[in-house]
Amino acid sequence: MTIAFQISSVEEFNYHCCISLAKKYPGSTFLFISDNNALEHKLTNANIHFIPLHKSYFNFYWYNYKLTTLLKKNRVDFFFSNTHLCSSRSTINQFIIIDNPSLLKKSETKKSIAKADSIIVRNEYIKLLVLNAVNNINNKIALIPLGVSDILHAPDNNQKDIVKNKYTEGKDYFLIDSLSANEHQIIVQLKAYSLFKKWQKSNLKLLLVHTKKNEQVINKVITNYKYRNDVVLISTLDNEVISAAYAVIFFSEMYIIGNFILSAMRLQVPVIIPKDDYFISSFESTGLYFIENDKDLSEKMIDLYKNEEYRNKLITTAKNKVDLLEWDTIAEKVWGTIISPDI
Repeated sequence: MTIAFQISSVEEFNYHCCISLAKKYPGSTFLFISDNNALEHKLTNANIHFIPLHKSYFNFYWYNYKLTTLLKKNRVDFFFSNTHLCSSRSTINQFIIIDNPSLLKKSETKKSIAKADSIIVRNEYIKLLVLNAVNNINNKIALIPLGVSDILHAPDNNQKDIVKNKYTEGKDYFLIDSLSANEHQIIVQLKAYSLFKKWQKSNLKLLLVHTKKNEQVINKVITNYKYRNDVVLISTLDNEVISAAYAVIFFSEMYIIGNFILSAMRLQVPVIIPKDDYFISSFESTGLYFIENDKDLSEKMIDLYKNEEYRNKLITTAKNKVDLLEWDTIAEKVWGTIISPDI
């Protein structure tokens, strides 16, 4: 049996599932179909083979012609797309991922949903949207959440101190993901932190993750900011900075940050996330939800700071959830989809 996964990054759902399944099922052949040549060095088993692609935009033409030929040439039995698209011309079993509600407005998405053998969704919220968008597909929906790495472990106090000394002069800090935040959202973050500082008189710093795209906006906003000396700007959101945070506040688009939210929970760091149907459906009582304004966000920050028992309960609840979401467990759900398409 030959199973092909379209993969662009080591952070992707398809990458982790392919690696895990290849280890567990050595009798099957697995293909990395990728335009990222660096992934060729990430092959962990002899039964994984790398198929390089030229850098290109994976559009409707590519899926229906180039992909169809590639799958036939390699005698693929099952193909897992890493997007919302699949080939309408191929007769093999195909699986797509829908994790962004806006995609359901596109006609090409609906065509792929109708064609695919299974549609993988992350939560009940997305499942309902897909069912409402396309008729008679209830038996094709596979609810399979994102997984989290089992090598992540909460650091001890010494490890946390090393990170805090590196970024915030040894002080505790709120970590705010502003990778895709606009100017309004950045102002909301800073105002919320001001309110927190006003009422708590705390020395907690604010570690703010940005991109080159919004760095200029952030620098403009914080030039005359009262607590400018307590704000630290960094350009990379990674597990190191997450691991030592007092809490992580996420603003980015839902389908961008799922991995980081789960990593924070795995590292036993509380997460504060937008009060959005997608997040609530995905994380339930494991997250602390805020309405996107400075007053409500500051109240959530204060709640965590003032109530250590509540903070610890949030950490424990989240840990219990992510313990059930290790990638090997998620990959087995995918295997169930492969051997029994009629879910």
